[in-house]
Amino acid sequence: MFWKNKITTNHLSAICFDHFTLTDTGIVRDHNEDSLSVIKNIDGNGGLLAIVADGMGGHAGGEVASKMAVDIISEYIKRSKQVNESSLKDAISFANKAIYDKAQNESKLKGMGTTCVVLYTSNYKLIWANVGDSRLYQNQEDNLIQISVDDVFQDDNSGKSHILTQACGTKPKVNVHTGQRNLTEEGLPSQFLLCSDGLYDLVKNNELRKVLNLGSLSFSAELLMGLAKERGGHDNISIILIEANSYTTEATTQEIKIRS
Repeated sequence: MFWKNKITTNHLSAICFDHFTLTDTGIVRDHNEDSLSVIKNIDGNGGLLAIVADGMGGHAGGEVASKMAVDIISEYIKRSKQVNESSLKDAISFANKAIYDKAQNESKLKGMGTTCVVLYTSNYKLIWANVGDSRLYQNQEDNLIQISVDDVFQDDNSGKSHILTQACGTKPKVNVHTGQRNLTEEGLPSQFLLCSDGLYDLVKNNELRKVLNLGSLSFSAELLMGLAKERGGHDNISIILIEANSYTTEATTQEIKIRS
């Protein structure tokens, strides 16, 4: 007798991430002390790592510090067996110590440092960490929220209302802010914006939200960059835009019976 094929189809829900990066010297500065990076499949399991670092400490120092932060954090995460809040915190702390030691040993780099905001995403999991005032936002269903924590002191009486209270490389140890959340299929698509203060100082949150809802990632990033430069571009400007979308795959299995 013959047996018919048995076919089973499973619908599997997964998530994909698109990204676009953009950085510019701005109008006033003559060099760019920002560094940024996006690495896909950094852990071999489809994880994506995004970093924006805003360097400070002069022409050489700022560029060195921000690049060191991006390179060291990326390499640390690549070597991590598991990516979680603890590993992101350790990665930034490790970078902080390396930058600090280099600044102490090379006089021309004395006082250099960098802010740092890091985002790791894998399927429906989101983990972030930051030091300084570079920011991470989430834009979901026309609702823009800041996820990262600003390390700033507000004192309008001093004439400087935005004073950075900590950065990577300025002290032997640093307090790293971390957090995590889960994305939901119902809440997708969802966008994430990592940026230096050269953007949000000049383009306010309600404007960020409106632009992020206008079109593609590249269109939104270029429009935001244009707005910041049009309004003075007094600092370097760096933008990473990431969009999370869900998709469905079908896994089909067949059980074939042999004639008996």
